[in-house]
Amino acid sequence: MRFPQVRKEILRTFLVLLALGLFFMRFGYVPYKEKLKTKKELYRELSEVYLNKKTLLSKQQKFSPTELKNKEEEKPYFLTLLFPKEEDAFLLQIKIAKELSKMAEKHNLQVQGVDMLSFPSGTKRLLEIPFIIKVRGKVKDVLTYLEKVEEYFYNKEKFFKISELTLYESRGQLDLTLKISVFKSEI
Repeated sequence: MRFPQVRKEILRTFLVLLALGLFFMRFGYVPYKEKLKTKKELYRELSEVYLNKKTLLSKQQKFSPTELKNKEEEKPYFLTLLFPKEEDAFLLQIKIAKELSKMAEKHNLQVQGVDMLSFPSGTKRLLEIPFIIKVRGKVKDVLTYLEKVEEYFYNKEKFFKISELTLYESRGQLDLTLKISVFKSEI
């Protein structure tokens, strides 16, 4: 009579351990593997974008280091990278934000919002014109859009700065928040 009771204890322990194992598999291991898979995909795509940007940057460089030593040539070229003094800063801010929003919609992204930021005071020769654009979409579309934003400014041959870039992934969608600044000459 003692052996069947021992078998029941062993069977009960086995079933409890089996239930714990299945619980761990369902709520621990499987989501971890899925998250790891999306992270690997995101890393692969970011690496691809990095290589594309590196190639684009090497194509965009116009001067060799020896030519940049000549300050007389460097100064006028730098001024051409700024928006002219005659342009209204607020209208320029709206125009660029609108063009980038249209570009996002063209790449199947949802524009979550555009924030027009105030112009920081400081230097009298240069005016920074910042704004924030928030978009959401598929990972590949967002990364393509990010590349197109850089191409947009390179094609216009204007200096820009991305001071904040935030990527947040949720449910197969990627949220991108960009804080972009363009510069206007005050000279």
